[in-house]
Amino acid sequence: MTFTSAINVLNKECKFLGLTFEELCIFIERNPYAQKNSTIDAYKVYLEDSAFWPPHLLEEVRLP
Repeated sequence: MTFTSAINVLNKECKFLGLTFEELCIFIERNPYAQKNSTIDAYKVYLEDSAFWPPHLLEEVRLP
């Protein structure tokens, strides 16, 4: 998945849930099992490719 497609998936999820992008990121970090796998995959790509991602968040989102 490319960074652009990951952003598109996350933006669609924002519109569906009625959240801002920041609120969606917090929601995914706190409740990863409440999201679709495609949303989690897109969030992982976003974290890996974004300029200011803290590495501890990537470990929390990793699913078995």
